[in-house]
Amino acid sequence: MIHPPITASPAVADLVEQWVTARLARGEISATAAKGHRSHLRPLAKLADDRRLDAVTVDDYVRATAHLAPSTRRLRYSTAAAFLTWAHQIGAATVDLTGMLPGVHAGAPATNRSNRSARRGGRS
Repeated sequence: MIHPPITASPAVADLVEQWVTARLARGEISATAAKGHRSHLRPLAKLADDRRLDAVTVDDYVRATAHLAPSTRRLRYSTAAAFLTWAHQIGAATVDLTGMLPGVHAGAPATNRSNRSARRGGRS
């Protein structure tokens, strides 16, 4: 699908809202998913401030989300990748920035059975 180019440099928050609203209107996502998408992209919009999307902003987003669990980062990066691809397609980003998002590999679980058991006084 070809999108009309954006002539001005809209704030990233406005682009996020435009993307989420369009996906919601087309029935691609539910209202709950729309809320999640907005939440996942809020840090990116906040970091971008009123600047255009650029590699520095994406790099900052990756650093700002590094503390999150691997599964949470995977979900957020997936949302961000879809958004960044769309932003490039409509001309809001001069290059496709999805390559800036790292792959996330599953790490050790945050807690394991023995830790939970110990917190409950040794009962299983």
